[in-house]
Amino acid sequence: MQISIGGTNLTGSGGSNNWVYSATDGQLVSVSAGNPLHFWLGARDDSGINRGTTNPATNMNFTLDGIVISNVANFDATLSSTFAQTTNARATNVWTWATPFSNTEITRMMTNTVDGLRPTAFR
Repeated sequence: MQISIGGTNLTGSGGSNNWVYSATDGQLVSVSAGNPLHFWLGARDDSGINRGTTNPATNMNFTLDGIVISNVANFDATLSSTFAQTTNARATNVWTWATPFSNTEITRMMTNTVDGLRPTAFR
């Protein structure tokens, strides 16, 4: 996984399944169409992975610890691998935000430990 804001990768640390990425409240509030927030998720399956911007019951989606729930709306097909390419080892699946999180969401991220990003994939 990689997270970037406006083309700058956020620094991750940790190992195995417990990576931590850090961003400031200033970075999160500066998200815009010209300074988008991207979540780059590497996921593949021998049968391919369904992705789209509707129906989280049948398309890959992710949850960001109660802040974003089963999101498919921000799936970005222009930056992601095609369905046929999701069988490849280096397939990418990208979610893009062109508007900042709300003050409430940013406060929750800054004052609580965000307990993970959970992608759910369907094939």
